[in-house]
Amino acid sequence: MSDAHHHKIMRLTNLVVDLIYAHRPDRQTPLEETVRAFNHLINTGKALYWGTSEWSAQEIATANGIAERLNLIGPYMEQPHYNMLSVTSLRGNRITEN
Repeated sequence: MSDAHHHKIMRLTNLVVDLIYAHRPDRQTPLEETVRAFNHLINTGKALYWGTSEWSAQEIATANGIAERLNLIGPYMEQPHYNMLSVTSLRGNRITEN
């Protein structure tokens, strides 16, 4: 992940991104490894924050627990699935039509 991220950053005019996302959880990779990888990007100055996209509340809570236990930075924000053409939203624990 670090090399791929580095090559993408090099194409930008600035060498750091404000935010990098873990888009959809990779359930084949241990969550601790994911938390450590994103912290490596932050610690090496390639990103300021990391966040999740389409993770469950339990996965986010677990990542935050791992980060806290290891004195690392947990995910800063979550980007839920949203599409203005498909008017659905999450309310409570169910998906409802608006």
